Amino acid sequence: MFDGGTPILTLMLAVIGGAALVDVVRNRQALFDDRLTMDERQRLTRLALFVLVPLSVILHE
Repeated sequence: MFDGGTPILTLMLAVIGGAALVDVVRNRQALFDDRLTMDERQRLTRLALFVLVPLSVILHE
């Protein structure tokens, strides 16, 4: 059913996850200070959706 587009989707999710991880690492000082801004909240959401959830699925299997 998903034979044709699965590698492309996987590659896209890997690129987005890598970009989210790089973004968090580059902005880690502002991210973990006393204030949590909307931009930092969106950054953490991208990290959770594109890095932590796929990692937990892989470890679960």
